Amino acid sequence: MIAFNFSKNLVDHFSWNTSSLSDIHANDRILRRWIEIIVSGTGKYFVIPATVFQFALLLANPVTLFAIFSSHALQQETRFRLLANSLIIDLLYCSINFTVTATNISPVFFPAKLCDILLGLLLVVFFSGVLNITVMGVNIYLAVNWPLQYNSIITPSRAVKIIAAIWVLSSIVPLISFLAVSNDHAFVCEIPICYFNLMIYLLQPSSAIIEVNYITLVVLCSSCFVLIFVCFYLLVSKTRKSGIWNGMPSKARQTISIHSIIFIFYFLPTVLLIIQKILLSYKLIDSTSVLYVSMVINNIVLPLPKVLTPYLYGFRCMELSLTIQSLFKRRVQINPAG
Repeated sequence: MIAFNFSKNLVDHFSWNTSSLSDIHANDRILRRWIEIIVSGTGKYFVIPATVFQFALLLANPVTLFAIFSSHALQQETRFRLLANSLIIDLLYCSINFTVTATNISPVFFPAKLCDILLGLLLVVFFSGVLNITVMGVNIYLAVNWPLQYNSIITPSRAVKIIAAIWVLSSIVPLISFLAVSNDHAFVCEIPICYFNLMIYLLQPSSAIIEVNYITLVVLCSSCFVLIFVCFYLLVSKTRKSGIWNGMPSKARQTISIHSIIFIFYFLPTVLLIIQKILLSYKLIDSTSVLYVSMVINNIVLPLPKVLTPYLYGFRCMELSLTIQSLFKRRVQINPAG
């Protein structure tokens, strides 16, 4: 049985705002309920999908990354550089998410600074994944529509600059926000869980910080989704005219379909987050439901496309598949006497 001692910290945290003092006991009750569900309730079982996804990524991503970086020919292609960056992002995201999920159900208290760092990195990696998958979609559009000019438009050195820009842009808002939030909830060290929704719904740091993160997320994902939708709509229109969508499914048709599925899974969590926020604003969902929906999004919906990427995208590429096979191919020695 874990003893919780954070009521005094809640009072100290909200003492600057007398209007929030009436909400302390309600927040305290919700917080206790959330901790009970995550640490010793049904929430602890969400570590199972997190473990499965982490294991699946550890099987595929390192091998795929090694195949890309060990082949000079693959390294010179922008699509494989972007794929490698996506695999690194996915591996980082699922590793951090697994660490947070597994530590939450352990009988130890999460240090506040460590929680800040992990959740900050989680946001950075999430934004990086959205931007990178968008660039991959645009890259496909450019390669199909301008095959002759493509190599001059997206050179290998320019691809590296694009990847660096993805990481820099993804780090700005999350890092600034978490630096501000870290000074606003010093009592997190008294709470035995590290959970992003805890700060959003219960600890209530500066509303401006939360709104900036929310608006950034919605604008970023909406813009990326519209951009990818337009690119793939134009691709489908062009490929339909060429006749590859008629008759037996071609490789190009399968590739576009698989990319579309992965892209939908990448942007589905944002749609669910918007729906959740609308339901919360109209008080159509309670705090317990918020927690369970958040755990489903964090541990199933978000990692799912990241796990599918190396299997549906990477292994289907002939060049990459042959390179991976060559890594495991054993040389058979022929015995002349036999």
